[in-house]
Amino acid sequence: MKVCMITSHFPPDFGWSGTGRANLELANGLAGLGHEVEVIACAEDETAINNTYQDGVKVSRVSWKKQPRTGLVAHTIPRSRLMLNLSVALWREYLKCAKETSFDIVDATCSYGESVIPALTGASPVLSRLYDKRAVFVDKELAFLGDTGFKFENELEKFFQNIAVSLSDDTVAISSDLLAKNDNSAAAHLINYPLDTELFCPEGEKALDVEGKPSLIIRMPVKNSAVRQKAVEIVRALMAEIPDLAITIVAPDLFTEDSEAQIKEELAAVGFASNMIISTGMSRLISAHLWRSADCALLLDWKDETPYAALEALACGVPVVAETLLDEQIWLKDKSIILSPEGFSASSVAEKLKLMISDSAESRSQRLKSRQYILDNHCHRQAAKQCVEFYENAIKRSSEGNSITKRIGGFEQALDLVRSTSDRLDSFLYDLMFVHSFKFKVSHWVKKFNRKASKR
Repeated sequence: MKVCMITSHFPPDFGWSGTGRANLELANGLAGLGHEVEVIACAEDETAINNTYQDGVKVSRVSWKKQPRTGLVAHTIPRSRLMLNLSVALWREYLKCAKETSFDIVDATCSYGESVIPALTGASPVLSRLYDKRAVFVDKELAFLGDTGFKFENELEKFFQNIAVSLSDDTVAISSDLLAKNDNSAAAHLINYPLDTELFCPEGEKALDVEGKPSLIIRMPVKNSAVRQKAVEIVRALMAEIPDLAITIVAPDLFTEDSEAQIKEELAAVGFASNMIISTGMSRLISAHLWRSADCALLLDWKDETPYAALEALACGVPVVAETLLDEQIWLKDKSIILSPEGFSASSVAEKLKLMISDSAESRSQRLKSRQYILDNHCHRQAAKQCVEFYENAIKRSSEGNSITKRIGGFEQALDLVRSTSDRLDSFLYDLMFVHSFKFKVSHWVKKFNRKASKR
């Protein structure tokens, strides 16, 4: 089967976390089953624009930063402009590839309508993929732009996503909640974040030589002073019980060896001696060897690293203690897999870490349970086999005799969405004029005063 996968993020560009990592694991799983996979993704910078092969998967990376001179649009709806530019860059490359290759299926991760153009062309059946988050780099770009305060930007994002879903032949999502929010979804297939469980396993080489000492790996943003203080308090409490503990910090927010040395000195000054690893761009091949070196893992402030910071460790049979609201992790089917002491005080966390680092029956049980959970819920080979079934279903739906009727139904739903969004556009333009036009603002209050006066 020839698969075209469209996703804004595909590692190693932009790091190894989030939805892009999920698509990489899935693409590798499909290639491992003998399918031909071609990925269209955004390039991290201009030097990364190329066509390459990664583990048997063809990857075309496109430029998305060259934006047209649209000053008014950039001023009023900058977030939507960014998202649309991403989609347009991916669409252009898809149309180019579709001229040269006849794909059996198009699999598009849908953050901002990435599957709209493939669906409109009708060149191949289309499956839309819904995740609970955007690509991490997109979130960072949007955070830099800030919030304009206009709700219409959020409405536009939802509009494009709903249009994409309504025009697709099939839809898969990370949770039933996402499918419920998209009433036009063609089907209700559920997926989860896949992981290479053959690479991430308890057996194999270890990256760290801890000389027989108990080992703890802490994954945290070290530039955040509040997080560092919390880590210092936990480590002090823990080393009072385990003085020979070997500690390694994995720092996702460090980019140079100079900053690494500076942070290590600052931590050593408060009695926190540790190894430190700059994880930015660190290959998942190295990551697997790293987690095997640990007796336990501690995750602090890992929102941008979910879910793979936890999945990698769990797959290697390493108990995970994490600072998180487990109910918010919709990918986590068993809340007991990640240990999060109530209140997450330094003493309670240290006590839980001490228990997991020890060779107790509870620790051994948690290790086995962690590994089995990943095998049952996140194995990339199983996810790929399941995905092939979804593809076959989408192809069947596309080729059915009533496909024309179905497509017309999709356009009818799309027109309904256009009408409702048009109403919201009117409200947006009114708000925009009110904010930026003194004359309009005066007119607004005069009309409001006149209406009140006429009712008297």
